[in-house]
Order: sequence, then structure tokens, then C-alpha cells
Amino acid sequence: MISAETVARNIDVLPTLLDLLGLPIARDIEGISAKPAILGTGGYDPEAAVIEWNDQILCWRTHEWMYAHKTRPELYGANPNDPPFDLIDAPQPGTPDPSNFEIDVEELYDLKADPHEQRNLLVDPPIGIDDPETASPDALLAATKSLLDLHRRRESMRQALDLWQKGRLNAITDAEAEGAMAQTGYLNGGGESSHGQARQSRVLELAAKFASDAIERSPAPTAEAFAMAAESIWLRGDKKAARLLLQRGLTAHPQDDSLVSLNNRFEKR
Repeated sequence: MISAETVARNIDVLPTLLDLLGLPIARDIEGISAKPAILGTGGYDPEAAVIEWNDQILCWRTHEWMYAHKTRPELYGANPNDPPFDLIDAPQPGTPDPSNFEIDVEELYDLKADPHEQRNLLVDPPIGIDDPETASPDALLAATKSLLDLHRRRESMRQALDLWQKGRLNAITDAEAEGAMAQTGYLNGGGESSHGQARQSRVLELAAKFASDAIERSPAPTAEAFAMAAESIWLRGDKKAARLLLQRGLTAHPQDDSLVSLNNRFEKR
């Protein structure tokens, strides 16, 4: 049996079979041949693959990560008309979905650590500390950094899906088809689904709490602590609280480049 460990796509099956049979691949056939990967000669290694189901569930899958987004959660028990639309509205691990379709609104999996996709990191993120209530400021900041990195990975994979969806729209001329795609929430002209404008996640909730706790437990909070706490709170949508905390940080560290840069970013938004 021949096998190859790589990201593969359904659209590549037909050109691969034609190539293996020595038959020509018509120019209007989508996809590329995976024959080089099968034969071990290299030349086929897509960075990512898109997985979709009925324009309602979209996934971005790389070698190491899987991100899934339920674009129409109202069909599966989460109501986007009741803001904030967030992971709290979604079925939690171990909780039956009203539609018996067990998928959270958003899912992110580390495929190296969790190849069978059993732990949704957006609902159950690793924090690396046993007891947050007694953890040191340094331990809390390390956990915050890890959580913010996880959030940024979610953002980058979500944006990749947005770009893919917009690229597919460019090839559509039928108004009815475009209208159907608009219902998925991807065609609102921004990088965020129209269903997700008020989204908050467990990841940002914990990041904001840990960074804030690190500030309160330290006799002399670092500029890094203020920056991470302000950014986390800002990303959760409480811009007033984020600005107040950032000003507190600038008072303590007026010359810190990271705080000055973050303040400039806040002022532009």
C-alpha cells in the first residue's frame, strides 16, 4: 500500500487518478495531481485545505491545526440574534446539541497533540497553571501570552477562510447564488462574519482575567502585564476599560514602547 503524510484535497482526486493512469488532465479540471506525494518525489504539499458542508460549516485545515466555523449556528441551536454571539451560546463539551449535531460555533484543534480532535481549544484552552487563584504574577502572564497566541492563531485561520470565501465569490455571477452565500455571514465586506460582530471567547475571557490578576498581585506591575491585559480586554469589546487600564500602565511606564504603540493602535480604532 502506498501512503503519504500530507494535506490532501477532494478536488485533487480526479487529476491525481488521471495522472497515475497516464491520461491528460483537461485544463478546466479543478485541483492538481498528488502523484508526486504518492510516489515520494515531492512537488505536492498544499499548505492548507478547505473543508465545507452545505455552506454552513467551513474548516481550514493545515498540517498542524484545524479550525472549524459554524457559519449558520441558528440551524444548530445557537441564536445569532441574541448578542453577544459567543462560544457560551454554543453547545459545550458533553452537552447535547438540540439538533444532535455536535459542533461548537467555532472550533480549533492542535492536530499534533490532539489528532482525533477531542479538545476544542477555544472552549477548553490549556492554561499551564494548576491553580489560577494562587498562581504567581509571572505564571499568570505566561498563561496570558499563551492564550493570546491561541487567539491570534484563530484570527489568522478565520481570515484565511474569509479570503477563500471571497475568492470563490469572485467567480460567481449568478445573483441567486451570491444571495445564498451572503446568508453564511461571510459576504459582509469585512473580516468578520456578520453573526460574529459581538463574539467573545473563553480564550480572551481567561487572558483578560489572568493579566488583570497579575497586575493586582504584583507590587510593581510590568509594562508587559498592562499591555496584555489592555489588549485582552479590548479584544473582548470593552474599549473603555481597556483604555483606562492602558493609561494606568502609561502612567507607571511612560516611556515603554509596547504601551505607546498599543495606545497608538487604540487611538486609530
